[in-house]
Amino acid sequence: MKTHVFDEDIIVYCKKATSFPEGVKQAFQYMHGLVEFDPARMQIGWSEIVSEDEMNYWAGSQEIVDGEFGKHGLETKTIQAGKYFYIPVTGYMQNIPAIGQAFGELSQNANVADKNTGLEWYVSMEEVWCMMKAAD
Repeated sequence: MKTHVFDEDIIVYCKKATSFPEGVKQAFQYMHGLVEFDPARMQIGWSEIVSEDEMNYWAGSQEIVDGEFGKHGLETKTIQAGKYFYIPVTGYMQNIPAIGQAFGELSQNANVADKNTGLEWYVSMEEVWCMMKAAD
Protein backbone atom coordinates (compact mmCIF):
# COMPACT_ATOMS: atom_id res chain seq x y z
CA MET A 1 0.00 0.00 0.00
CA LYS A 2 1.33 3.41 -1.00
CA THR A 3 0.42 7.01 -0.22
CA HIS A 4 -0.19 10.06 -2.37
CA VAL A 5 -0.88 13.64 -1.26
CA PHE A 6 -3.10 16.06 -3.15
CA ASP A 7 -1.94 19.56 -2.22
CA GLU A 8 -5.25 21.18 -3.13
CA ASP A 9 -8.87 20.21 -3.80
CA ILE A 10 -9.55 18.98 -7.33
CA ILE A 11 -12.95 19.41 -8.96
CA VAL A 12 -13.97 16.73 -11.43
CA TYR A 13 -17.02 16.71 -13.71
CA CYS A 14 -18.92 13.44 -13.56
CA LYS A 15 -21.51 11.29 -15.28
CA LYS A 16 -23.36 9.01 -12.89
CA ALA A 17 -23.68 5.39 -13.97
CA THR A 18 -27.28 4.22 -14.25
CA SER A 19 -26.31 1.14 -12.22
CA PHE A 20 -23.25 -0.67 -10.86
CA PRO A 21 -21.51 -2.48 -12.41
CA GLU A 22 -23.66 -2.65 -15.56
CA GLY A 23 -23.81 1.10 -16.24
CA VAL A 24 -20.14 1.92 -15.59
CA LYS A 25 -18.94 1.35 -19.15
CA GLN A 26 -21.63 3.65 -20.57
CA ALA A 27 -20.75 6.42 -18.10
CA PHE A 28 -17.09 6.26 -19.15
CA GLN A 29 -18.05 6.14 -22.83
CA TYR A 30 -20.10 9.30 -22.33
CA MET A 31 -17.17 11.11 -20.69
CA HIS A 32 -14.71 9.88 -23.33
CA GLY A 33 -17.09 11.18 -25.98
CA LEU A 34 -16.63 14.67 -24.54
CA VAL A 35 -12.83 14.61 -24.20
CA GLU A 36 -10.11 12.20 -25.23
CA PHE A 37 -7.72 10.61 -22.77
CA ASP A 38 -4.94 13.01 -21.91
CA PRO A 39 -2.32 12.25 -19.23
CA ALA A 40 -2.56 15.91 -18.15
CA ARG A 41 -6.25 15.39 -17.31
CA MET A 42 -7.24 13.45 -14.23
CA GLN A 43 -9.69 10.69 -15.25
CA ILE A 44 -11.46 9.06 -12.33
CA GLY A 45 -14.06 6.62 -11.15
CA TRP A 46 -15.83 7.60 -7.90
CA SER A 47 -17.78 5.02 -5.93
CA GLU A 48 -19.96 5.31 -2.86
CA ILE A 49 -21.39 2.29 -1.07
CA VAL A 50 -25.03 2.95 -0.24
CA SER A 51 -25.84 -0.42 1.32
CA GLU A 52 -24.58 -3.99 1.25
CA ASP A 53 -26.34 -4.46 -2.10
CA GLU A 54 -26.06 -1.01 -3.67
CA MET A 55 -23.28 1.25 -4.92
CA ASN A 56 -23.38 4.58 -6.73
CA TYR A 57 -20.66 5.18 -9.31
CA TRP A 58 -19.53 8.18 -11.35
CA ALA A 59 -17.06 8.43 -14.23
CA GLY A 60 -15.28 11.76 -14.10
CA SER A 61 -12.73 14.06 -15.73
CA GLN A 62 -10.83 17.11 -14.60
CA GLU A 63 -11.09 20.26 -16.68
CA ILE A 64 -7.85 21.34 -18.30
CA VAL A 65 -9.52 24.03 -20.40
CA ASP A 66 -11.76 26.38 -18.40
CA GLY A 67 -15.43 25.81 -19.14
CA GLU A 68 -15.02 22.72 -21.33
CA PHE A 69 -17.55 20.73 -19.29
CA GLY A 70 -19.84 23.55 -18.15
CA LYS A 71 -22.18 23.27 -21.12
CA HIS A 72 -22.91 19.57 -20.51
CA GLY A 73 -24.84 19.84 -17.23
CA LEU A 74 -22.59 17.39 -15.40
CA GLU A 75 -22.41 16.84 -11.66
CA THR A 76 -19.20 17.77 -9.89
CA LYS A 77 -17.27 15.92 -7.22
CA THR A 78 -14.43 17.37 -5.20
CA ILE A 79 -11.37 15.29 -4.43
CA GLN A 80 -10.35 16.77 -1.12
CA ALA A 81 -6.77 17.82 -0.52
CA GLY A 82 -4.88 15.49 1.76
CA LYS A 83 -3.25 12.11 2.06
CA TYR A 84 -4.66 9.06 0.27
CA PHE A 85 -3.73 5.42 0.54
CA TYR A 86 -3.60 3.65 -2.80
CA ILE A 87 -2.88 0.36 -4.49
CA PRO A 88 -1.80 0.50 -8.14
CA VAL A 89 -3.42 -2.02 -10.49
CA THR A 90 -1.60 -2.58 -13.78
CA GLY A 91 -3.37 -4.20 -16.73
CA TYR A 92 -6.74 -3.53 -15.13
CA MET A 93 -8.71 -4.08 -18.36
CA GLN A 94 -7.60 -7.70 -18.38
CA ASN A 95 -8.35 -8.11 -14.67
CA ILE A 96 -11.27 -5.91 -13.59
CA PRO A 97 -11.78 -7.93 -10.34
CA ALA A 98 -8.33 -6.73 -9.18
CA ILE A 99 -9.88 -3.27 -8.68
CA GLY A 100 -12.44 -4.65 -6.22
CA GLN A 101 -9.72 -6.66 -4.48
CA ALA A 102 -7.61 -3.52 -4.08
CA PHE A 103 -10.51 -1.66 -2.49
CA GLY A 104 -11.17 -4.63 -0.21
CA GLU A 105 -7.58 -4.42 1.00
CA LEU A 106 -7.70 -0.63 1.38
CA SER A 107 -10.90 -0.78 3.43
CA GLN A 108 -9.14 -3.01 5.98
CA ASN A 109 -6.78 -0.12 6.82
CA ALA A 110 -7.86 1.35 10.18
CA ASN A 111 -6.53 4.77 9.11
CA VAL A 112 -8.97 5.22 6.19
CA ALA A 113 -11.32 8.18 6.71
CA ASP A 114 -14.36 6.76 4.87
CA LYS A 115 -14.55 3.07 4.02
CA ASN A 116 -17.63 3.66 1.84
CA THR A 117 -16.01 6.00 -0.70
CA GLY A 118 -13.40 4.93 -3.24
CA LEU A 119 -11.53 6.80 -5.93
CA GLU A 120 -10.05 5.23 -9.05
CA TRP A 121 -7.43 7.43 -10.71
CA TYR A 122 -6.67 6.22 -14.24
CA VAL A 123 -3.05 7.41 -14.38
CA SER A 124 -2.55 5.75 -17.79
CA MET A 125 -4.29 3.42 -20.22
CA GLU A 126 -2.63 0.53 -18.37
CA GLU A 127 -2.66 1.58 -14.71
CA VAL A 128 -5.28 2.67 -12.20
CA TRP A 129 -4.66 3.75 -8.62
CA CYS A 130 -7.37 2.52 -6.27
CA MET A 131 -7.49 5.16 -3.53
CA MET A 132 -9.13 5.92 -0.19
CA LYS A 133 -8.61 9.11 1.82
CA ALA A 134 -6.58 8.80 5.00
CA ALA A 135 -8.08 10.01 8.25
CA ASP A 136 -6.82 13.44 9.32
